[in-house]
Amino acid sequence: MKNNTLITVIACLALTLMGCPYSSSVNLGKAEIKTDNSIIKKWKQGTDYFYKVLKYDEYSYTIKKISQTTGDLSETYIGYITDIDGTKYMTVHTDGSSSPSYYFYKFEQSGTNKITLTPVTENIDETFTSPSDLFSFFKKNQKNSYFFDNDEEEYTAVEE
Repeated sequence: MKNNTLITVIACLALTLMGCPYSSSVNLGKAEIKTDNSIIKKWKQGTDYFYKVLKYDEYSYTIKKISQTTGDLSETYIGYITDIDGTKYMTVHTDGSSSPSYYFYKFEQSGTNKITLTPVTENIDETFTSPSDLFSFFKKNQKNSYFFDNDEEEYTAVEE
C-alpha cells in the first residue's frame, strides 16, 4: 500500500516535468486504492519545483506544484492509483477542470523515498468513451514494448 501511495504522488509530479503521456477524456475507472499518510510530504525532481502532497479524499491526493525559488503555487493536480494485473498506474488531472484530460504513468518505488515514473506512450491512436474500455485496452497492451515511453523521471522525498 505504501508503494502505491508514494508512486501516486510522484506520478502527479511528473505531469509537468515530463513530456505529456497519453491523455484521454476518460479515466481508468474509480479510484480503489486508499491513500497512505506516509506520502503526504514534499517531493522534488530537478531544481525548479517542489511538489507538496496532501490527502484529497480517502482514495485520492492533491498535488501542489510550488516554485523552489519564489514559493509561488504554479499548478494543482488530483491523482490516484489503479492496479492492472500487478502493474500500477497513476491517473492524474488538473484540479478544477470541468472536462479534465487524464494522464497515465506506470509507477515503481525504489526504497521509501524514491519513485520512478514512466509515461504511457502518447502514440495511442484509439479514442475511448468509457473507463472500462480504456482499462481493457491497458490490460491487453501493457506488456507490449511500445506501450511506455523511454523517458522516465525519478522523484525524491524532501525533508520539510
